[in-house]
Amino acid sequence: MTDRLAEAAKEIGAHREEIISKLIQFSVTDMLLFWGQEKDLIAQQEAKWRPLLEWAQNEFESKLVTTRGLDVPEENRQSGTRMRLFLESLDNNQLAAFYLAALNMRSVLLAAALVKGRINAEQA
Repeated sequence: MTDRLAEAAKEIGAHREEIISKLIQFSVTDMLLFWGQEKDLIAQQEAKWRPLLEWAQNEFESKLVTTRGLDVPEENRQSGTRMRLFLESLDNNQLAAFYLAALNMRSVLLAAALVKGRINAEQA
């Protein structure tokens, strides 16, 4: 285990519930939910992000609404229950890896897809 991962796992042990809550909050403002306004960008988001969003909706039994504005749709605020159960099922080392992946990719949904094997590291 790398030093960074070992440090993160130690932090997880000390602040597990707080970190899970922050990841849930982060998930409702996930970058995959905020779409651009230009046709070319929207086409790329449809091709690359839509399949991941559909997967996440099925996997976590939630409705995830995309937006072209800065307001978080209310549906997204209520979508964290299954994600919380998933995060709570991870041990401290797994949660630390998930946390670091989510921070590095700026996306809880991408980290979940990576950890659950929906995408690989290159795709992420």
